[in-house]
Amino acid sequence: MKHTYLFSIALALMTTTVGNSSAHVIQTAFSPAAIQGEAAVLGVAETEGQPLTFTTVTCADSTQYASTRYVVAYPTEGSEPLLSAVRNYICRFIAPTLYNDDGSEGTRPVFTGDKSNAKAVVSFFQQTNQAQLEKGAKETIALMEDDNPWEGLTSTSYMTLRFYHQTAKFLTLTHETYNYDLGAAHGLETAGGVTFSKLTGKQVKRVVNRQKTRLMQALLKQGIYRLFKRQDPTITRAQALASLQCGNTIPLPESEPYFGKNGVVFTYQPYEIACYAAGIISFTVPYSQMLPYLTAEAKALVPQGK
Repeated sequence: MKHTYLFSIALALMTTTVGNSSAHVIQTAFSPAAIQGEAAVLGVAETEGQPLTFTTVTCADSTQYASTRYVVAYPTEGSEPLLSAVRNYICRFIAPTLYNDDGSEGTRPVFTGDKSNAKAVVSFFQQTNQAQLEKGAKETIALMEDDNPWEGLTSTSYMTLRFYHQTAKFLTLTHETYNYDLGAAHGLETAGGVTFSKLTGKQVKRVVNRQKTRLMQALLKQGIYRLFKRQDPTITRAQALASLQCGNTIPLPESEPYFGKNGVVFTYQPYEIACYAAGIISFTVPYSQMLPYLTAEAKALVPQGK
């Protein structure tokens, strides 16, 4: 079966500068009304009042030990409490997990400065991650008695957080990440999204009613089959479902489904329901089919006519 990776940032960004260090910050501003693309045009058409305005900040650094690149859409203007809710979420999401000297997971860094300063926020977390990755890579290399078997490779962390879509009732961000720790067999990519309610100004933490997972099996299986069919037109439904590694009952993804343009987006990470080679499995179920399975909070946000 042919599988097309939905996330290719790893290959596009794996080039690093060995032997010297370079860091840069690029900042470009946009609002949903101004940027091009499907999400922007659709979002403004349905938005009442002032939509959030975003700036995209890119912070990157590369040395012989580690490479990091954060590309983050960060809100600069908008109504409260939504503005603060989105900023706080971003600060939590892009904060790297810090590790103790014994290798156990520690805490996450907390930004205590002015959260209206997009460049300062993104740079703080990117540089913190860069320092940790360099430290870990140096420790790994120091353990090698002979030549470094990973010569030319670096620990890597790439992250993209995008403004995706907004209507009068909700706003959606999407994200893609790639991480590789020097010495690991391979890197790991992730993808997903998050929905915010404009009615409450808060993140919608539960979009789908998980107690109805068994009732959603037909929709989940159909979504997966259609995805695999696009990747390999010769595959049958039975073959597509047999390639999964989750038994007869497909669980909901660990990352909460989110609101897209035409429906609810389900995204499964590598290893979650299939082998690593299957990559990220992501598909959309139309809002009209999802209505019976949404939480009350999410159901109130469904666009009219969908």
